Amino acid sequence: MNWTAEAKLGFFIVVAILVAVGLTLRFGHFHLTPKGSYRIYADFRSVDGLEKGTAVRIAGVRVGEVTDITLRSSGMAHVEMMIFDGLKLPADIHPVIFSNGFLGKLYIELVPGKSAKPIIRKNQFFPTHRNGQEQSGSYLSFSWFLPFPAWGDPLPSQPGAPVPGPALPSSKTEDPGYVQPGQTLASPGETVSVNRLVRKLNRIADDIKAITGALRRAMGNQKGTEDLKKTLDNLKVLTDNLREFTKNLKDKSPAILKKVDSIATKIDQGVGTVGQLVNNKDLYKKVDSAAGHLDSILAKIDSGQGTIGQLVNNPDLYNNLNATLKKFSDLSHKSDQMVLDVSMKGYYFPRDAAADGFLTLQIFPRSDKFYEIQVVSSQLGNYNQTVPYTQVNGNYIAGPSQVTENNYAIKFSVEFGQKFNNFDVRAGMIENSFGVGTDVFLTDNLTFTFVLYNIGSYDPIAPNPFTRMYLNYTILNHIWLTAGWYNAFNQNLSSPLVGGGIVFSDNTLKTLIAGHLP
Repeated sequence: MNWTAEAKLGFFIVVAILVAVGLTLRFGHFHLTPKGSYRIYADFRSVDGLEKGTAVRIAGVRVGEVTDITLRSSGMAHVEMMIFDGLKLPADIHPVIFSNGFLGKLYIELVPGKSAKPIIRKNQFFPTHRNGQEQSGSYLSFSWFLPFPAWGDPLPSQPGAPVPGPALPSSKTEDPGYVQPGQTLASPGETVSVNRLVRKLNRIADDIKAITGALRRAMGNQKGTEDLKKTLDNLKVLTDNLREFTKNLKDKSPAILKKVDSIATKIDQGVGTVGQLVNNKDLYKKVDSAAGHLDSILAKIDSGQGTIGQLVNNPDLYNNLNATLKKFSDLSHKSDQMVLDVSMKGYYFPRDAAADGFLTLQIFPRSDKFYEIQVVSSQLGNYNQTVPYTQVNGNYIAGPSQVTENNYAIKFSVEFGQKFNNFDVRAGMIENSFGVGTDVFLTDNLTFTFVLYNIGSYDPIAPNPFTRMYLNYTILNHIWLTAGWYNAFNQNLSSPLVGGGIVFSDNTLKTLIAGHLP
């Protein structure tokens, strides 16, 4: 047969096209999917470096490849893997991403689980010379374009053993203990990422750089150099002193050993106190006798004899002592809880050009209960009404009433009170008469006070009860500034008032009073 030049050229072009198509499918991962292959899936937190065509291996043997990588809405990477025909994988198998060396390519390793189920191969797409079976001509013609299943050679058939034929369709369902096509593998492993390792190495390098930078800043200036020189000088002095000490010890050690030997000889001969203690039998007997007496004393104490024995063995004495200590503890606790304030203040009344002075002792046994004792020196005084009587022919005739004033009176107040959330209420004797009062704590430093007293007492000038209402402003927790109104219900004595005072806590009186309060 004679080929024309055109026919030869056309033949070579067709062969070249077929070779180009084969190389493209072979190295570009555009494979013809073998019949019976199936896809499985796995989710990873990161697939950094993984790409389509990446090998899927079991024990290092290629059993499939990655066909697609997508991103789920949860932020996980969804990897699609094609498993070559003939493999049934245990359901507890899980994928882990590994790297071939530090700079090698990544691959997915399918790690079997604990069930130890075998990996079953059904149909094997191997060339004829591997299994000794004849394949169809179409498969042999196009097997070069198919994915290369690098499983390794199967075990050679035993002579005379029947050659397994192709798997027949079965109506039975797949074993639930094996991975089903389209299944997502559970418990995926983490990526062995080289980039992550490089980032960690970079962080370590940054830390080392920071340390060396700190050392450079500390020692790279004149002061750092001088400090380092001083440190080295101190080390030199220390080593010199240590060398001198060892030299002196070496030089003096014979004399020291000689003195130790002399002391041991004297002790052995009974010279001195220690020698007498070691060699004198009488002294030993005295010590033994003293030990016997001590043992007797301890035996008496243990049996409860004597005061110390009673103290150690008598439970009643122990209970009494414990009760006494408890009382001291309660007294100390009350003293710690109690607050004692001593204050001195004065009010000035512009209408009468008079003033009152107050010395107040406030006792707070609890945070919600208090007592107040007060001594008042008043220039307002007291008013008394008297009626003189004249005897006429044996009869007493009343004369005109007379009102007298007693200035500079000394008065006393004794009150008890209950404190609530932001106010308190108190009652008792106020300036020698019954009265009540309240303090409203507007802020930490501002207090409104209202006092009503002289209730039921008769005063010819001021027949109504007396009142004091004022605002107290505290400065530095110890100084008071006061402004308000005095005797608003009695026009004859009504007057504005201004004043101030000082308050402080006393711990000495607190300790003495604590034991007598409920």
